[in-house]
Amino acid sequence: MAKVAVFLAQGFEEIEAVTPIDYLRRAGVEVVTAAIPLDGKVDVMTTGSHKIAVKADMTFDDFISSCADSLPEGIFIPGGMPGASNVASCSLALDFIKKMA
Repeated sequence: MAKVAVFLAQGFEEIEAVTPIDYLRRAGVEVVTAAIPLDGKVDVMTTGSHKIAVKADMTFDDFISSCADSLPEGIFIPGGMPGASNVASCSLALDFIKKMA
């Protein structure tokens, strides 16, 4: 089964995250959501740009650990501000994105 990771950072655009997650899961794709840390704070709860709280499946650190044996087939990073900036400020996320590319 294909696996796709969705990175959720504080301030992500909710519709850009939830809709693709829903569509991919309906299509039989395994989707795992990972919460990007912000300023060293690690939490599975993320809040979108329109103040909708979403609980990620795991923290980004736990996601990285889960990839020790195999990488997902794809990653998806919802936009939105300041979510996009928060992903860009996470060096671990950027390193993983480069590794996937």
